[in-house]
Amino acid sequence: MKEILKTIANHSGVFVEFNANPNNNNTTDCVVRAIAVATEREWEDVMRDLFEFGMKHKLVFNDPDCYAMYLKELGFTKQKQPKKKNGKKYRAYEWAPKFKGIAVAHVGSHHMVAIRNGKVLDSWDSTDGIVGNYWTK
Repeated sequence: MKEILKTIANHSGVFVEFNANPNNNNTTDCVVRAIAVATEREWEDVMRDLFEFGMKHKLVFNDPDCYAMYLKELGFTKQKQPKKKNGKKYRAYEWAPKFKGIAVAHVGSHHMVAIRNGKVLDSWDSTDGIVGNYWTK
């Protein structure tokens, strides 16, 4: 995961293509990828932890209740959906550059990404999606 910081440093845009999946698969593992990137942990470790956490709590690993509790256990705090002064919602390409820090965020419908210091790291460009709730550490 050390390549994350190098990837960000060499990129000027908001979206940074980065797939934490060790086989570079494009699959329904966005929760695992986002948490792995946000925590700088290996995809396999996060997948294993989420699976075990889900087994313990009788939840599927990518169920919102499961990963919300898991993120809390990792020291993340859930934040409300950010909104503009006029009450309108932000798209990721608008909000991420304003965000300094590390977050795991809902973007669009049923998708999660990692945001690190103004950059959206994902295996595809999801920055047109509306930012929902997010977790910070």
